Amino acid sequence: MSVDKKVLQFLKDNPGATPREIADALGIPLSLVRISLTRLRESGHVVKSSRGGYLVRVSRLIDLKEYGESLNLSRGSASQADIERILESLNEIRKDIDELRSRLDKVESEIKVIKLALKPHLQLSNVGGERGASLEERRKPHHDKFIEELTKRKIMHINEAKSYAKYSIDTYVAKGDAVLVSNYLVLKEFFDELRRKFPIRVSDVKKLSNEEKLLLDAMVRDGLVYLHGGREYRLID
Repeated sequence: MSVDKKVLQFLKDNPGATPREIADALGIPLSLVRISLTRLRESGHVVKSSRGGYLVRVSRLIDLKEYGESLNLSRGSASQADIERILESLNEIRKDIDELRSRLDKVESEIKVIKLALKPHLQLSNVGGERGASLEERRKPHHDKFIEELTKRKIMHINEAKSYAKYSIDTYVAKGDAVLVSNYLVLKEFFDELRRKFPIRVSDVKKLSNEEKLLLDAMVRDGLVYLHGGREYRLID
């Protein structure tokens, strides 16, 4: 039996054995054992463990018996060079397969991590299909009663808004449907319209609608607006 076959057989029975343990057990010089292990590693039949020992590869393409027989094939059936080329090709294929498996495992692990990270946002993602719809479509009565009511009223106290809301308040804010100002939820377009009117003179406040006055007061309480010189309201940028 060749040295390689003896080393393979020993490792099969004693996984994790070190070169010294193999040499002592088989009565083979340590230098020959190291050479044999180098050949077996290059051919993909054994791998070195993290503890310094060696293990027979479970996923090798050629089992122990076939490997031993391949070393003793007569030249009548195939030349040694042909055999070596075949073994080399098989080893390269095995390495490619192992590398692909390793990459696949890594990708699957990353996908699991991503899914766990995105799980808290799934509700928003499911609602996110509404992003592709027009604002008019999203505000149809049958679609979301809160959007319908807020579109009519422009501004709504948060406690009342919760009684209409189909989703969480944060969801509507994140989607850009509403703005949270003090204790009120405000229709985003209405909020932007009032912002464009600033600065607003104190004398012009009476010209604002009731909804605009309510929003102005809320913006002052929330620190978004201040009274400058007692004469006009200005936005705080």
